Amino acid sequence: MSDTPIIVCAADNRYAMPLATMLRSLVDNLRKYPAVQVWVMDGGVSWRNKRRVAQSLPKGRVDLHWIQPSHKRLKKAPVFGHVSICTYYRLVMGELLPPSIRKVIYLDVDTLVLGDIGELWDVELNTNTVAAVPHMGMKVSDPYGLAMYKELDLAPDTPYFNAGVLLIDLAQWRERGVGSLAFEFVGKYGAQLRFWDQDVLNGVLARTWCPLDAKWNVCVSHLWRSDAEEVAGDAKKMSVVHFASSIKPWNYGVGHPAEALFYRWMDQTVWAGWRPVRPKVDWKGVKKNLANKHWYGQCIRGIPGVGHLWDVLMRWYKR
Repeated sequence: MSDTPIIVCAADNRYAMPLATMLRSLVDNLRKYPAVQVWVMDGGVSWRNKRRVAQSLPKGRVDLHWIQPSHKRLKKAPVFGHVSICTYYRLVMGELLPPSIRKVIYLDVDTLVLGDIGELWDVELNTNTVAAVPHMGMKVSDPYGLAMYKELDLAPDTPYFNAGVLLIDLAQWRERGVGSLAFEFVGKYGAQLRFWDQDVLNGVLARTWCPLDAKWNVCVSHLWRSDAEEVAGDAKKMSVVHFASSIKPWNYGVGHPAEALFYRWMDQTVWAGWRPVRPKVDWKGVKKNLANKHWYGQCIRGIPGVGHLWDVLMRWYKR
């Protein structure tokens, strides 16, 4: 067992502040181990924001590294709205991280760590490649499960996990060629992906993952404010808070149920006192999203009868 938990995450410049906030919450709640090693897969964080992230962390408790993935293999991966190409970086971590690293915890940067991450680090994976939290009781056959589960020969009641928090046996990940299998999956099923790389990992790892205690990935976006505040006050129930949706607590005017909790930790970083202002309309972004077939393709696929025809047409179009 390593004396230092190894954390991996991915961020672009938009997520520099949430990254610093997540890491500060993680370090301040670290008990079993004196320090952590952090590898950030860099999607374009400016040098100034990298310095601000480092300044937000207690000295001597974080060994911080920045690594930049190549986008060559990610060109055909579908993205939309708040989801950037960074979400696919976790697919290349096996080849990106040094071979000496054989186990990691992957964390989305839209999380807060309220429990001791050392407890998660000590969980035994046995023969499993990944441990993850099942996504709110979802099965692969559910409307927002895996559209291609029948082609993958998966039973309808196969659980579907949320990929925002992953404990990974990186040695097994490499041995099983998860990275290569993942990009083959994107190439074959890209038009059918509903939750991007999360669908990819559920497809590729369907038979090689085990469940984690639900406290390690609590999605708070569906909670009422009073519920979020009550649960967040008990780290035994909510060790990792996950802002899993397009509605983030740092966005202007969203009234997120865990907004106060997020700013409580953000104010421990060099971004202390920052609050969002009314944004201007990004017309270039609107035009870009309209040109992206993924989002309305997802809506079309949900229409009985029409959805199947859409999938057939998309497969024909991509030949």
